Amino acid sequence: AVVSTQSTGATPGAYLSQFNIIGYVLIGIIFLVLGLKLKTDEIKDALKSGHVFVVGIVSSLFLTGIIAAGLTGQLPFDAPGMEEKVSVFGPYEFRIGLMLYYSVPCTITAGIVLVQQAEGNLPMAGAIATVANVIGCYTTPILLQLFLAKAEGKFDVASVLIKLTFSILLPVIVGKLLQCIPA
Repeated sequence: AVVSTQSTGATPGAYLSQFNIIGYVLIGIIFLVLGLKLKTDEIKDALKSGHVFVVGIVSSLFLTGIIAAGLTGQLPFDAPGMEEKVSVFGPYEFRIGLMLYYSVPCTITAGIVLVQQAEGNLPMAGAIATVANVIGCYTTPILLQLFLAKAEGKFDVASVLIKLTFSILLPVIVGKLLQCIPA
């Protein structure tokens, strides 16, 4: 069946947003594919250089977010709900967006491409990016709640963590387990 946006007056994105499950299914498929392609040997090799691996994970998951929260906290953003825009940095919501952006680890592809361009250690970059993305599903909501403790917008961290477990961690585990099935 074809859905006409003219009859509903809605854009396709607005129409599809009412089906909340679609986003979770699509994200689940992405992480299922990640699990199918996950090379445990690369992670094991990266762990042999444990100090480099730990510095990479800590930097990716915590350091950049903490620095961004500290820096954006010093900038004069417009106050929430303020009608008159006076700050060159924009609304307070832009600060929240910056903190979210810097609290999330980079994508696996971006991490590998950047390291490849710098002629760095690709297996280590892949291992750090993969592990950081899985762990980041749990650290990001917690960090955001800490960074935004004074912000108006609150969210239920436990609910977010449960949703992330089912849409990200579980598909990665299923994908990894599917690797064990002989072809």
